[in-house]
Amino acid sequence: MTESTNNGKCLAIIPAYQESSQIADVVRRTLPFTTEVLVVDDGSEDDTSEQARSAGATIIRHELNLGKGCALSTGLDYAAKHGYEIAVTLDGDGQHDPAEIPKLVKALELGADMVVGCRMNSPDGMPNDRLITNLFMSAVIGMITKKRIRDSQSGFKALKVCRIGRLRMRSSRFDWESELIIEAARRGLRMSEVDIKSIYQNHHRSKIKVFSDTIRFIRLILRNIVY
Repeated sequence: MTESTNNGKCLAIIPAYQESSQIADVVRRTLPFTTEVLVVDDGSEDDTSEQARSAGATIIRHELNLGKGCALSTGLDYAAKHGYEIAVTLDGDGQHDPAEIPKLVKALELGADMVVGCRMNSPDGMPNDRLITNLFMSAVIGMITKKRIRDSQSGFKALKVCRIGRLRMRSSRFDWESELIIEAARRGLRMSEVDIKSIYQNHHRSKIKVFSDTIRFIRLILRNIVY
């Protein structure tokens, strides 16, 4: 199901799964900084869609849970079809501060094709297991791309739709964001990082499935080991 609003320059894409307690607040805080907020409800069994709609978001709903990567791809397809120049992606659990969107967009305007919001300058509050995992994955992706990657797992990004839309990722879940960086580097896209806050609260429970998502990451690395 799709509901559309006005076209414009900047679309916020928020992939969401079971985020009914946080999504309305995230949407309301994001709206002032973008033309439209699109929530891609990835098969939630709660009232995530209803809460997001009531806060002013456009809704696309996957009837089944297809994965964060599929939700982001759905959002980028929407951005391209509706003539958006810029898409900003952020998580639906309140982990990112929408007030930082303008500085990510500014970095695009200065010449980047993709800007990653980097939490690693001040990772206070980030759980140790996530910090260690992020450091490891970022180091591996940095070796593959031959670029300095500090926060490969950040879901807060600003993207030029016309450039990112040409990339074709094979991943569908949390490994999608790692593959995005690899493919962007492979295609010669200009990438930059902007420091952002690291926001973690008690309700932030990771939806990453340690075993299956680790296997997916290993498969992604093996596919790209010869760069």
